[in-house]
Amino acid sequence: MMINNKQFPKHNFNWSAVGFVLHDIEQKQAGAVAHRLATQYQFIMIRSGKALVQIDQHDIHLATEGICFIHPNQVYQITSIDDDVFNYTKISFQIINIDQSEYVLPYQDFPLQGSYYLNDSQKVLKRIDQLVTLSNHECSLDQFKKRLVFEQIIALCTDQEQSLENKRTDQLLAETKHYIDTHFDQPLSMAYLAKKTGLSQAYFAEMFKKVYGQNVSDYITRKKTNKTKQLLIQTEDKLRSIANQVGYSDEFYLSKKFKQIVGVSPSLYRKQRKRKIAAYDLSSTGHLLALNIYPYAAPIHPKWTAYYYQKYRYDIPVHLSAFQINKDRWHNLQLLKASKPDLIICKSGQAPEEIDQLLAIAPVFFYDQSLSCIDQIRVIAQYLGEEQEYSDWLIRYQDDLYHSKQALPNDVKRRRFLPLRFYKGTLYLDYSATMRELIFDQLSFQTAMALPMANQQPLSLEKLLNLNPDWILLNICQETETLAQWAAMEETLVWQGLKAVRYQQVFHIASDPWRECSAYAYQRVLAELTARFESLSK
Repeated sequence: MMINNKQFPKHNFNWSAVGFVLHDIEQKQAGAVAHRLATQYQFIMIRSGKALVQIDQHDIHLATEGICFIHPNQVYQITSIDDDVFNYTKISFQIINIDQSEYVLPYQDFPLQGSYYLNDSQKVLKRIDQLVTLSNHECSLDQFKKRLVFEQIIALCTDQEQSLENKRTDQLLAETKHYIDTHFDQPLSMAYLAKKTGLSQAYFAEMFKKVYGQNVSDYITRKKTNKTKQLLIQTEDKLRSIANQVGYSDEFYLSKKFKQIVGVSPSLYRKQRKRKIAAYDLSSTGHLLALNIYPYAAPIHPKWTAYYYQKYRYDIPVHLSAFQINKDRWHNLQLLKASKPDLIICKSGQAPEEIDQLLAIAPVFFYDQSLSCIDQIRVIAQYLGEEQEYSDWLIRYQDDLYHSKQALPNDVKRRRFLPLRFYKGTLYLDYSATMRELIFDQLSFQTAMALPMANQQPLSLEKLLNLNPDWILLNICQETETLAQWAAMEETLVWQGLKAVRYQQVFHIASDPWRECSAYAYQRVLAELTARFESLSK
């Protein structure tokens, strides 16, 4: 869903009465930008690659030269599409009423929001490069020029907005995408879909691929494939019936298209999922997926477990709650009871009453969560008779570990790292299982202090300043109160004075996957670290 579908009549916004105050200009290569609360307006342009920008639970797909505006008080994150890195420019700015310099424009009044693709993006790119050059100079004239250049960028975006009649292109695309989502089982030609938008076929096809990262026919095929997966798992329908339900002429063409995308035939896909194995927690989900077992039920959520949701939501029929799992455990138990799994995989540590309820639903394999991650997946594989899958996974994991070690610059290996978590105004040491086992043991990162006996110990700013690590691995809890307090924390003199902050060596990490102790999560952490440090060495 695109978020910029609200129309702002131009005569309601007095452009002559406002001025722009620039704050930061950031150009980076990344695989992800963690959730954060915008305290100022943000202009973001993807210079190369593809990225998914999530703003207050709404999704914007941006390809190269795509632009989006984020308003203050919106929570956003940026993730790579196709597991690749992207280059982006982010400009933070504020808007004031120039007739009353102390009056900051109300956020809802600024008409530019959501995503844009400009007819001549090279003009914007040229001005962004000018801004970066001017940012290296502090004289008042250069600051004045910088403000003028930025206002030219804003003017180019408003020109694009004024050139669109009635509805913006991205809204038309979003409506057409929704139509495809609900009518993919019917014949849908490019000519028919383009006609619904009022755009030419060529322009519709070009913009759909830019915005959603794939062409129209591939998108329709994937919708049919995902529905086929659900029907294969949840019903006993024959392939001919399923082909008819998803809009294919016969079961042979369905099988051909399904195998092209999934890698196995529909019949084998169904056979592999005959045993309904439920994962009761996130770690169990990650372990099963690493063994190439798709759980019949698992906790997945579009925000809290975004990776699993985006990648496996059609392969996992029953979605348990992944938001505050402990609070929702009774709801999850009811879902499990209704879904009638053959087996439940669950880490140890549940209360006796919860254990009794699990055992009343199905046989349960409890594994010891105090074991190392590798030992956890090993005992699960042994219980399920999947020793070969475990051996294959271990080989892949050791290869990934070797590649990550090779990718680490020698200078980084000598630096001192400190993992931190920020929650409701307090910093905590975050020596989780991932940090202890993967980062400081297997990868041999140097820790800024002796490993503490317990995790999640509070850390004062004074103590942090004394430690003064070279690198900080920072996890910020993604709830509104914490994000607002973090915005104030990062402006403090103590935080700004830290070596890691001064040298831009604060690595923002997300709970998903960094706080999940599972075989799959460890591989994702390795991939994220490798991409980050390979980009630094370029």
